[in-house]
Parts: sequence; C-alpha cells; structure tokens
Amino acid sequence: MPISTIYYVFDEAKSCLCEVEETGNLTWDNVISIIESAFVSLNTPLSPHHQEIVFLLLESKHLTNGNVFDALCKSELRPFISFDGARSHQRLAKPYAPIVTISYTDITTIYSEEKEEEKGNEEIAWNEFTHHTFRIDSRVKFWDSSIWHRFVPLTSVYYKEEHSFETALKDVIANILSYYQLGLYYAAAANSTLEFQMRMFKNSFIERYGTNEHSELVTPFKFHSETQMERKSKDEIDFLKKDWNGKTLLEALKWRMLLVDDQGTTTISSVQYDDPATTYQVKITKEELVRMPLDNLYHSHIKPKEQLTIQSFGQEHGIVNAALDEMSQKTYDIIFWIIY
Repeated sequence: MPISTIYYVFDEAKSCLCEVEETGNLTWDNVISIIESAFVSLNTPLSPHHQEIVFLLLESKHLTNGNVFDALCKSELRPFISFDGARSHQRLAKPYAPIVTISYTDITTIYSEEKEEEKGNEEIAWNEFTHHTFRIDSRVKFWDSSIWHRFVPLTSVYYKEEHSFETALKDVIANILSYYQLGLYYAAAANSTLEFQMRMFKNSFIERYGTNEHSELVTPFKFHSETQMERKSKDEIDFLKKDWNGKTLLEALKWRMLLVDDQGTTTISSVQYDDPATTYQVKITKEELVRMPLDNLYHSHIKPKEQLTIQSFGQEHGIVNAALDEMSQKTYDIIFWIIY
C-alpha cells in the first residue's frame, strides 16, 4: 500500500504549523532520511496522492508553547467544531491523517499516575528534570494519545541499544500502516472521537480569577500515552509468557469472553465524504477488532481454541435478554458490553 508523507514544523514568527520539504535543520533533515528509510524496510512505497502520514517535528521548547496547541486546532490537519446548538450531520472533504510527532524530549512517562515505587530511578530522574526544566504543559501527552497521534522521542531512558530511535519509529509506522489496512482511520467513531479530543485538547484549562487563587493557568486534563500503555502491556504479557516449571500462564489459564454489542458482528460504520466517488471504508467488525490482538498473542504460543473462548452476540433485537440468558448458563471472565 503506497503512503504519502508530509512534514510540518512550527513557525514561531507566524505562530502556525507549516509544511516543509527541507527544514534547514541538520537534525530534522537526518530524521526525515531515517523516516524514509523506515518505509523502505517495511516494503512500503512512498507516493503522493495516497493515504497520508503527517510527521510533526517539534523542538523541546515547543512542547511548552500553548501556541503550538492552538496552531494545530486552527490548521486543516484537524477538525474543530464550535457547538452552536444545532446538531448537523458532519461530512468530510477528505480523510484526516494520523500525526507522528518527533521531538528531543521524551514526554511519554511524565505526569503519569503510577506510584513512585513502580517507576525506575532513571524514569523518576528524567521526569523531574523535564518538569522543572521545561515546565511542560499537562496536556502534552495528547501527542501520543490515540491511533491519530503518536509520539517518538529522539532520546529516551528506555533506549538501551544503538538505533533504538529507528526501531521505535518503525514500530509506530508499522502500527499506522496496519490501521490503514483495516480502514480504522475511516471509521465514524474514530473521527468523532478525534473531534471530541480536539475540543478537550483546546479547552482543557481553568482560567485565573482574582488574586488569591492559583497563580498560573491550570490545564487539569492529562491525556494518556499509548507508548507508556504499550510498555505496561508488554510487562504483563512477558509475565504471562514466563516459564513456571515448564509451563507458561498463557498455557495454564483459560479465558472466557463475552462480547455483547447490537452492531458487534457488522462492519464498523464509515465516514461519509463529500465526494460520492470516495471509497474509503472500514474493513473490520468490532468482534474481529477484539479478537485480533488476542488471537495473535495465542497463535504465537499455543492453540487459541483450547485456552481462549469468545462468544459474541450481534443481534439488534432481544440482545440484552439473550446475553443475560447466556450468562445464567455459563461463566465468563471478561464481558464487553457495548450497547447504545
């Protein structure tokens, strides 16, 4: 699948995100070369006028600059709808593209909710350094908070080997390519969530009133980091893969899952675009989306049918009673209940 890459930097003089072909910055130009090499290693040709991936190259000081956040909200890269009391049906001119932000400073672990004893010494020291040195905005992990926004730092306490940045970058690109293959960027739910996130991103602040309250603008909403969640997930999976007297927990444990969703077995709905000839469509159901990572995990180690059972209800009528009847007869460890 050919991909089109677009590069943006923040122009301080114009206070906007500007598309560039060459940055004039040796570091960023080297990064662009590494990005293009990553696509070659993934056997993905680069070609204009195809599905896009936007690469946003930010200096560390821009992570603290609220003007960068405002510039994104005002740009054509992202939707931002002001609510005027009317609920109109939204149609898009063209699909929005995922953004990969690259910067020097690793922001994936700061402002995290883990207890201090759960963090490594290097991570604690790094978080304190970045917080006191850069005074990074609490919303900064927005840049790594969904399939729409991923963040790859040039340096990190987690980079233990040579070319760690290249490896992390290639992993992120590979994930984005897989989401494109499934059509997830065309899902109506994904696009409405993106627009809602943009409003939270822009409006998550508490203004200053009077003279005796907080002395600076407060941004209370802290986005999660996909990279940090991946690290945590890997730790849990490694624990399940650990050998215990010749057997892993993946082999020993059996999981029974119940998916209750009136639209669970139908293809996820796609966005409607202005051009009726546009054929961007989601290619997967919610049930398949839930099954995929679990099947991949179990297929690589054991036979999934022996240890993993997923029962799905996808009917539109009587689904609640059918699910309750099912639960009265069988025990399920995990229940996905998605009914609107």
